[in-house]
Amino acid sequence: MLVNYFVALSMLPASMQSAVEGTLKVSPHTCIGELQAASCTMEIHVNAASALAEQLCISIALPKRQYECFNGNRVSVTYRVTLEATTTITLTDQSGMVLAEQKLEVGKLASKNYRVRRRFGWGI
Repeated sequence: MLVNYFVALSMLPASMQSAVEGTLKVSPHTCIGELQAASCTMEIHVNAASALAEQLCISIALPKRQYECFNGNRVSVTYRVTLEATTTITLTDQSGMVLAEQKLEVGKLASKNYRVRRRFGWGI
């Protein structure tokens, strides 16, 4: 019976599979911090939906793991996260099956030290 489910799922068009699996949109998905800073803090807005799931759970893989479940098939929530490295946000249903994943990336900003010339090039 389980084999029939996966065979049927593979025969669905791509537009139908996204409705079965679920959608996860996270914005912004990149945090830019200073080069010397160990971590980067930002607010993220998470929008998730799945046509078949009655309960959706969002998990953010952080040292202090954030895991929250919601009733209904649509979720819109805001989190404040502190990132040190690239992290994954996972959308699962009530049984723990992964519906969608998205990565939060951390970028480091390095400023260049420009030297300002005060004299003309022809001076001795």
